Amino acid sequence: MSKLTPGPWQAVALSGVGGPYSIRMAYAGKDTFYGVRQIHRKEDASAIAAVPDMFKALQDLEYWFNTDQEILDAMDADTRADHERQLGKIRAAIAKAKGLVA
Repeated sequence: MSKLTPGPWQAVALSGVGGPYSIRMAYAGKDTFYGVRQIHRKEDASAIAAVPDMFKALQDLEYWFNTDQEILDAMDADTRADHERQLGKIRAAIAKAKGLVA
């Protein structure tokens, strides 16, 4: 996801109280850029603004789920199967965020 505009992103009201909202982000490290406009619900705008942080956290979680051998060795078969299902969900979400799948 090297094309992702780095955070922080902010949800901002475009006009008055209650929106519509836009996502404000830095462009080239200094200028303000409004990447998504006319978001009608603040909750949606806030969720979109959290994308860079959530993506980084998901990548960190995928790494941890995949590399902490001490935890992996301590799992019984059922727990390990659930772990693999959850890791699959994490990887699918990362692939979707990278535009690799629909």
